[in-house]
Formats: sequence, structure tokens, C-alpha cells
Amino acid sequence: KRLRTGEARAWEILTALAAPNVVIFLVQVALVTAAISAVLEVPALTNPLVAVLGMLLGGAVFAELAYLTGVRTRTVESAQLTTMPLFLLAFFASGLIVPLPVLPDAVATVLTYLPVYPVIELVTLGVGGATMDGAALTVGETFTAALQPLAVLVAWAVVLGYAVVRYMRWEPRR
Repeated sequence: KRLRTGEARAWEILTALAAPNVVIFLVQVALVTAAISAVLEVPALTNPLVAVLGMLLGGAVFAELAYLTGVRTRTVESAQLTTMPLFLLAFFASGLIVPLPVLPDAVATVLTYLPVYPVIELVTLGVGGATMDGAALTVGETFTAALQPLAVLVAWAVVLGYAVVRYMRWEPRR
């Protein structure tokens, strides 16, 4: 509430809260990419635009999810319990723990429309120039392959952005 008494608008406050986490995420991906390219002696980035778009949209979507879990969290202690289901779902739906081709087709299709998988897919396309299945792509093909995950992330960002504007409370709970 105190942040709203100044000249800063709500979107500026929320962006300032999310910016440090997004910057840390970008730095982590850059360091891991540099380390992998040095060890494996492969080109560092195939399509940096796709990778950065995936990371920025993913950061925005997860910041919006964080704001929405904050709406449901009453105390600092219960924040872990509020966010735990989201993080567990994100972790297992990423396709890194259990590859999607192993799962039934219906389950795999649903997981590709959750916000985690498109972020990992975009970073994989941009950094490695390959799909999640391991098929190598050219730079032009990475743009085509990125359209569906980008659309999914934009849809999540719009829907969650609306929900944040609608449900975010600035007044203290009583």
C-alpha cells in the first residue's frame, strides 16, 4: 500500500518487483550456455532472439503466477504451502524429468500448453538449435518451431496479466 502512495503506477511497482528475478534467470542461462559451449566445443547460440524471448516471457508469466499466489497467501509462513503445488507441477511438467514421448499423447499435449514447457522449448531452440526431441534445426526453422510455444506463453501472459489486475490487492487484509 505504501508503494502506491507515490508517483509509481501499479505496473511499474510489479515490474520492479519481478525485474531482479528475471535478470538472475537471464544471467544463469547465459553462464550455463557459456559453460556448455566451452566444454562441448559447440556454438553458444543458434538463435539468441528466440532464447531471450522465451526467457523474458517465461519471467513475466512466472512473476504473474507469483503475484496471484500472493493473493491467496495470508502469512509469510504459508507462502511455501501456497507455491508448492505450482512449483511441483512446473517441475514435473517441464519434460525434463519425464520426457513427453513416454507419456500418453493426451497428457503430453496438455503439458505442452502449461507455461513451463514452452519456456524450456524456446530456450532449447534458441541455445541449441534443436527441438526437445533432439532434431537439429537451422536458424530459419527455429523461428517456425518457436511460433507455437511463443503463442502459448503470450496467451498465458495475457490471461494471467488480466487476473493480476483483477485480483491483486493493494489494501491490507483485515
